[in-house]
Amino acid sequence: MSEQEVKIISTTGKAAAVRIGDKTYIIARSYIGNAKKGHKATIPVEAISTGTEYGIDWSVIIPDGITITPEEIQSALYSQGIFTIEDVEHNPNGVVNAVGSLIRKTSANLYKKVHEIIGGT
Repeated sequence: MSEQEVKIISTTGKAAAVRIGDKTYIIARSYIGNAKKGHKATIPVEAISTGTEYGIDWSVIIPDGITITPEEIQSALYSQGIFTIEDVEHNPNGVVNAVGSLIRKTSANLYKKVHEIIGGT
């Protein structure tokens, strides 16, 4: 019987969420024994086939990804007074603020896309 090492993400009732590489599966808790959240366990490979892959397939939601253009980066940096390499070196907080504004905008775009697909507010 072949075995697979997994990381325990969570457990509840008779189910366990386990991570293998970049995928998460819901399997019967009995396969992980007494292993706790955050720890590793070795389970039979067959346990994965009895489970269900868990999580949204984000490639369906955002098939083209989310892009930040060079112009948007420039605008964010300029808004923080970052115009030169020296400005970057002397104003790290401004750089962090500029990047933060891009992340907030990207998050807003992601929320908008999700709501277009699933509805809601």
